[in-house]
Amino acid sequence: MSDVTLAAPRSTRPVAARRLQVLGFLAALVLGLVLLTLSCGRGCVPPGDVWAALTGAPEANAAFVVTELRLPRAVMGLLAGASFGLGGVAFQIMLRNPLASPDII
Repeated sequence: MSDVTLAAPRSTRPVAARRLQVLGFLAALVLGLVLLTLSCGRGCVPPGDVWAALTGAPEANAAFVVTELRLPRAVMGLLAGASFGLGGVAFQIMLRNPLASPDII
């Protein structure tokens, strides 16, 4: 008998389902980190107060800290990160090079 090595069986899960699962995980991770950002800072706000401030039934101090100070900074950070990511993807598509980076200009 000859030693024939068979290839490992491919996953039966479609690639689209796997990508959707990864995107869901990343979205949950980003949401958790945003909530952590809204909760922690110079003075910590309990997660319950953060949730109350975001849903509209807050304590006065927690509402100010969360909605006026921390939320705009968190949203701006998300927008800046998404913009950098989209800019990098556009740059890679334009140059047709998956390893291209903006610092080569």
